[in-house]
Amino acid sequence: MSRAGATLLLAALLAGCREAGPDIPLPDLAGAEAEIVAAVEQARAEVHAEPASSDRWGALADRYMAHGWRREAAACYAEAERLDGQRFDWPYLLGHALSLRDLEGAQAAFERAVAIDGSYLPARIYLAQTLVRLDRVEEARAQFEAALAEDPNDVDALFGISQLDLDTGRHDEARARLERAYAIDPSPGELHHALAQVYLIVGENDLARKFAASAASAPPRRAMHDPRRERALPQAGSLQRTLGGRELEQQGRYAEALEQYELALRNSPNNSDSHANVARLLARLGNRDRAIEHYREAL
Repeated sequence: MSRAGATLLLAALLAGCREAGPDIPLPDLAGAEAEIVAAVEQARAEVHAEPASSDRWGALADRYMAHGWRREAAACYAEAERLDGQRFDWPYLLGHALSLRDLEGAQAAFERAVAIDGSYLPARIYLAQTLVRLDRVEEARAQFEAALAEDPNDVDALFGISQLDLDTGRHDEARARLERAYAIDPSPGELHHALAQVYLIVGENDLARKFAASAASAPPRRAMHDPRRERALPQAGSLQRTLGGRELEQQGRYAEALEQYELALRNSPNNSDSHANVARLLARLGNRDRAIEHYREAL
């Protein structure tokens, strides 16, 4: 082949590479609802259009996380972090994406997030919890203590470090931290159970019985307030539509809730729960004939 021919061939190959664009992770979409497939395709197209944008990669990762595709989400968050390594969101969200299958990777990601913004307490607490799961207890304690230095009344940090105190025989410290957490938020069942345990250990049997009894009926610990994990994402799919409808219904916004339930039903026409949700809202809004039709479908 002549030098000119080789040059033309190389130019063609390079052009083909440019047209191919970035290697974007793609989960198995077989069986996915049509609305979810469309949302994934849209997010992927936006990455193709702006492959150097960490926001586009992050939005695709958010879409994957919303539907449980954590492996693909992690790859996209990692690329977003590579493109913008000083932004807190990407290592923090990467840590969450890795937390079920790669504890060491999650720990490293949370550490990078804390290095960028150590004042954001959920990042320190998730890092501490991951270190506990890795049996790196003293490092976990240091992170819980750093969180409490920022906010002495953080219930999640108080509860977390109290469990380390219990495991290492520091029963008086555990009791003090748990009682402090209980004074701030007396509702979580996990807190009642832990108090029953520590009171039994220190010989306060009446208190141990009291909290053992209340632990059975107390609600679970509330989700940590974590606004930087709550990513804005257009809803897609029956699950997200149903959750959105439930929230609107609880707020008394029945017409808007009905719209979300109907979209959920459109995504999954044979779901009896979706028919029941639509029926309940139709009845509440006075459309009893259509409500009966949907109740029949549900049955």
